[in-house]
Amino acid sequence: SCVSGGSIIGAYYYLHLKKLLEEKEDKAIGKNDYIKIVQEIEVEFLKAVQSNLRMQIFTNLFDNLKMVFSKTYSRSYRLGNLYQKNFYLPLFNKGKKADEKKTGLFMSDLMISPKDTSDFSISQHNWERTNKIPQLILNATCLNTGHNWQFTASWMGEPPTYLSKSFDVKKRLRRMYYKHAPDGHKNLPIGNAVAASSCVPVMFEPLILKSL
Repeated sequence: SCVSGGSIIGAYYYLHLKKLLEEKEDKAIGKNDYIKIVQEIEVEFLKAVQSNLRMQIFTNLFDNLKMVFSKTYSRSYRLGNLYQKNFYLPLFNKGKKADEKKTGLFMSDLMISPKDTSDFSISQHNWERTNKIPQLILNATCLNTGHNWQFTASWMGEPPTYLSKSFDVKKRLRRMYYKHAPDGHKNLPIGNAVAASSCVPVMFEPLILKSL
């Protein structure tokens, strides 16, 4: 469960875990595998951070014009694109054949299918594993209601948590599974979800999700 700057590295770490859990059987995974992930992140993540993403926001002429004339495309969307390009796509495509590489990476791509299990279900099978399959939650705030808004691999929206009507009179916006989403939201880029979580108020505009 991540928020703000923690979502940037949280999603990055999760992609490393996905690669490990899908390539090695549960019984073959040990402590050193997790240590190796951290050691690799120390090098790879630092290199990506040093590309100075915040300065790159304004270096693309086409995107600059789009930010000026579009009512929905903002610095936040541009930042999300940079997260994809510099952090997540290179890591996801690392070691893959040319025809297996992706040009876009979505929240639904974060679903983990363990190597040694078919039709895996977290609720039914996770308890049997030594190396549990984690679920990533990227937290943000819905400015329409002031409530917590979450992005996961299968849904986005306000989590179904009870709030007393005596102090919160606003209705909750139910969570929406991507397969039921309107056009334009079935495939939510990971970078956009991370941008929504990590955007600093005033410096970055809210991420606008039209037609929900």
